[in-house]
Amino acid sequence: MCPIRYAPAEPLEQFVIDHLRQLGKDPTLVSEAIGKSRSQIEAQSKALKAEERKLGKELERVEAEGRKLSSEGRFGREGMRKGPLSLN
Repeated sequence: MCPIRYAPAEPLEQFVIDHLRQLGKDPTLVSEAIGKSRSQIEAQSKALKAEERKLGKELERVEAEGRKLSSEGRFGREGMRKGPLSLN
């Protein structure tokens, strides 16, 4: 168990802020941080673009299926009166 029960937050917060300010003045460290951030953004962007393509294909498939069901009269108010959708 820690013998100190209470530590004021303000001095600790100020220490952290001062330390971060000093780190922000180091051009090498700032450059590395910016480079890593750009790499992460590029990776996320690629993943999101791939997901967008996948979802676009899925949307096309679902829309085509909807058109097919509609043209067969198994979709919409008319089709609903005929009974449940069959998988055939």
